Amino acid sequence: MSKRKLMAAALPAALLLPAPALAGTFTDFDPPGEVSSAAAAMNAKGDIAGMISTKVGYLRKKTGVYKTIAVENDFFMQMTGINYHKQSVGSVSLSGGFLGFVADKRGQVDEFAPPDADPDGLGTQPMAINDNGAIAGVYSKNHVLVGHGFLRAKDGSFTPFDAPGAGTTNIDGTYPTAINLRGFIAGYILDDQEIYHGFIRRPDGSFIAVDVAGAGQFADAGTRLSCMNAKGATAGTYQDGDAKVHGFLRSAGGHVTTFDVPGTLNEVRALSGLNAVVGTYHDDTNHQHGFVRTADGTFTTLDPPDAVLGSTATSINDKGWVAGFYFDGDGKKHSFLWKP
Repeated sequence: MSKRKLMAAALPAALLLPAPALAGTFTDFDPPGEVSSAAAAMNAKGDIAGMISTKVGYLRKKTGVYKTIAVENDFFMQMTGINYHKQSVGSVSLSGGFLGFVADKRGQVDEFAPPDADPDGLGTQPMAINDNGAIAGVYSKNHVLVGHGFLRAKDGSFTPFDAPGAGTTNIDGTYPTAINLRGFIAGYILDDQEIYHGFIRRPDGSFIAVDVAGAGQFADAGTRLSCMNAKGATAGTYQDGDAKVHGFLRSAGGHVTTFDVPGTLNEVRALSGLNAVVGTYHDDTNHQHGFVRTADGTFTTLDPPDAVLGSTATSINDKGWVAGFYFDGDGKKHSFLWKP
């Protein structure tokens, strides 16, 4: 596909007023011979893991060389993370549940699940892998649809955990979303009142509770941590008492900076080492856009030229490169890489 230069509209997040445009380059792509794909995660070098279809994944090296990641499954496969060594993680559906996997840079796959995992319900869903090969994710057990966290070490051993306050019924529980090189794990819990609370699990197994001031305390409200960088900073979303969703960045020391978008925030997906966040939002016409917000508060909408039916930013590295996907006029997904 094509590589284009364009000016991305920029907004300072605090004022939500027009600001000078930022130049950037979009490269949209699909693996050779394919007509659709979706970039899911990117590492520090610019290697990208994503989906070709609902059943096959891909690894795109920064050189443009591709590897197919194929895992036998019933009907669904998802890619969720990639590390510096091009190891990627995800899950596949099997008999109504999910099984986790890790793929190496050659595309060779190792499937796994914690010893007490129940294949039904949530099954095993890895969410992130760090540069040491440690994996964090969620799984269910005992035929109960409750999330439990797990840490899978490089040697394949498992450490299960539940964050304090996690609920024990329905889809309550502990949901890890990120792990950094030092072994800190970020995520959120859903308590017995269906309220979300963020958490950070230290390498020694102790926890830090994260609740943004002003977060609503009613069902489906609260605080969710969705990403973490190597320094221990985290980012996510919270829903206030009026049910409005806001974004936030939390430093490793606990200082919280909140932000809004020019529309309705959907999600914060990733955080760079320079504290830039990416995610998605809907405008007043309900059209979905990707975005990047830099540490100084500059907000940039990311819409590839052919993004007729919406775009999603899924990952960012310390170079400021952003990976994601968009829908063209025919509703097909295509991967993109944006460089500022």
